[in-house]
Amino acid sequence: MSSPTVLFRNQVLDNVFRSCVFGCTFWTACEVLDTWGAANTWWPYLGPARHPVESLVSFSVVAIHFIVPSRPLHFFFYAQLTARTPAIRAWSR
Repeated sequence: MSSPTVLFRNQVLDNVFRSCVFGCTFWTACEVLDTWGAANTWWPYLGPARHPVESLVSFSVVAIHFIVPSRPLHFFFYAQLTARTPAIRAWSR
């Protein structure tokens, strides 16, 4: 798809670029902050050997976040996607 509203005038390249740049940057920042905070004892390192209950709670929260749909979050991200995409359709032509 060639459209001036997407980056590089190609929706697939736009999606790959935005996923890599924003997704990887955000995830790396979260990992760095978590490791730094655990190393400086701002919060405990939740290793399963030393903190089995906290580790289980942390895993459960993450699992529930991916299992249970969050309608407001999905609505927000879908609105952002449709605002910059001229036509949502399959990649095949």
